[in-house]
Amino acid sequence: MASYYTLLADVVLILHFSVVLFVVGGLVLIIAGNVFRWGWVNALWFRLAHISAIAAVVAQSWLGVVCPLTTLEIWLRSRAGIDTYDTGFIEHWLQKILFYDAPSWVFILVYTLFAVAVVAAWWYFPPANSVKNLQEKIMIINVKTNKRSEMVDITRKIENALMETGITAGLVHIYSMHTTAAITINENADPDVRSDISKTLDQLIPWENSYQHMEGNSAAHLKTTLVGTSEFVPIENGKLILGTWQAVFFCEFDGPRQRKVKLTFMKS
Repeated sequence: MASYYTLLADVVLILHFSVVLFVVGGLVLIIAGNVFRWGWVNALWFRLAHISAIAAVVAQSWLGVVCPLTTLEIWLRSRAGIDTYDTGFIEHWLQKILFYDAPSWVFILVYTLFAVAVVAAWWYFPPANSVKNLQEKIMIINVKTNKRSEMVDITRKIENALMETGITAGLVHIYSMHTTAAITINENADPDVRSDISKTLDQLIPWENSYQHMEGNSAAHLKTTLVGTSEFVPIENGKLILGTWQAVFFCEFDGPRQRKVKLTFMKS
């Protein structure tokens, strides 16, 4: 019977260690995941579980309540007749990781500071909305242009928006909400490509050409019609599926202006 209680105590200790690993490692994963764009780290269930775990730890420390897992483990070891953790490998090493000889206020301070870091991560890297039943998510991104005609790479803005949705597979529809600005996908490695595209469009559709439109920007309207106002990009594993040299560009033809692009994320 003693060995049975000892085994149960070891199981509780491993569970306790797993909770600590989840709380500490979870924050590391949240930060790293947002840096490296792992969409799953912002899943609502994961973030809620993480912040709830650290909230419970802080509440226990401030109220002076012993962790239920610790209480259960001590009871099991007492039933097994074990007074120390020197009799087993698991007990010895996991206890060294979990427990330290220090005043209680040190633990309270450490737990509280860690909780502040978790809350800061929640604010800085907000969790995605629950997408269990979500089929579509619409977002608007702002684009500031600085020239009459230019191609602005908006790929990173779309990636950031995708991360907020939590969608890992599907499509995104990228739509210019303007009659003098377009959307296209092309090379982002060599800026001369963008320059060549702009120059060629200017040659095909010059700014002055006896147009009748009174506003004087008919060339911009024609370029927009030629290039198109939208593109679709597939989503897999929480990332945009673009070629090695591809990027999504907002094509300004009548700037400089403050523009808006509508993103419709569709979950598959």
